[in-house]
Amino acid sequence: MKIEIIPADFDDAEILVEMIREFHEHEHIDFIDVNIRKLLIEIFSEKEYGQIFLVKSDEEFAGYFLLTYSFSFEFNGKYIFVDEIFIKENFRGKGLGKKCLKFIEEKSKQENISAIRLEVSRKNLRAMNLYKSIDFIDQNRDLLTKFL
Repeated sequence: MKIEIIPADFDDAEILVEMIREFHEHEHIDFIDVNIRKLLIEIFSEKEYGQIFLVKSDEEFAGYFLLTYSFSFEFNGKYIFVDEIFIKENFRGKGLGKKCLKFIEEKSKQENISAIRLEVSRKNLRAMNLYKSIDFIDQNRDLLTKFL
C-alpha cells in the first residue's frame, strides 16, 4: 500500500469539506457547510495559523489532519496542536493514523517545535491506545471550552 501525506490547498476544498463532514458526524460535532468553507479559506490564507494535510492511500483520499500552532511556557515554547485527525472508516486499522502521527513528529522536530498535543474522547479507546503506543501521555486534565 502506497501512502502519501501531502499539504492541502484551495484546490482541495471539496474533498476536505466531505471528509470534515464525515469526521464531524463521527464525533457528533455540529457541521455547518458555509462555516467550514470560510475556515478553509482562512487557514489556507493565514499560514501562521497552521496547515492541513491530506492522506492518500494508493492514490485514493483516505483522510486528513489539521495542525495548528500555539505557544506555552508549560510546553517550553511553540507547540503543535493536532486539531483534527481523521482516517476514513474503510482505511482504519491499516497503520495510516500511526504514519500521520510519525509525520507530525518529524515535521515538529524539523521546525523546532517543543511538543505535540491533541484531544481525544475518553470513549475512543482505539485512538487512545494508538496515541499511548507512540508515547503520548494522558496528563489527567480535561480541556474546557467557552464558546463566544
